[in-house]
Amino acid sequence: QISDAFKLFVTIIQNTKIETDLIYHALWGICYISSSYTLDVVSSGCIPNLVKYITGDEPKHILPALQTLGNLISTTRDHYTDEVLKNTEFIPTLFKLSESTHQKIKTYAVWCISNISAGTPEQIASIIDHPTYLDQINGYLKADDEKIVYQASFALSNLVNRATAAQIEKLVTKNNYLDGLLEILKQPNVRMYERLVVEP
Repeated sequence: QISDAFKLFVTIIQNTKIETDLIYHALWGICYISSSYTLDVVSSGCIPNLVKYITGDEPKHILPALQTLGNLISTTRDHYTDEVLKNTEFIPTLFKLSESTHQKIKTYAVWCISNISAGTPEQIASIIDHPTYLDQINGYLKADDEKIVYQASFALSNLVNRATAAQIEKLVTKNNYLDGLLEILKQPNVRMYERLVVEP
């Protein structure tokens, strides 16, 4: 039954002539399924469509599409993340959404960034090869929202987990990485964050 529903949802989001509300509900249907059945989403070929909806003009489509993509990235299967990152507009859009005034969209965008930061050296490169992205992550450490600070701290910490020696050198010497770690230490409840400083 879930498989049949999923196929229907995918058909709907791939049809640009279908009404907005129907697409909205189909996106949420895919989102709920993706939290338990990620392989269905990857093998369905609908990832480019999901990326299209986070870059589109319809605000209510962004959150379910973004959350679904986040569900894929947050698994331990690196090739799921690779499938998402094949869409070159994804990373720039993610950092754009991380500046959103919509708090949930902003939180999920930073959560996605955090999970990409825990990826392979090639996946990490999509972030650290752009110094402005590191500046943005460091900026989130000063946010008023605790959820944003928490995810940004994980993003910073994760970057060195699987990085190459050359990537770590670049982070430290050119990308102000140590400044970010020191910023984490300034958090009022630093005990909550201490592992995110000690490990890296």
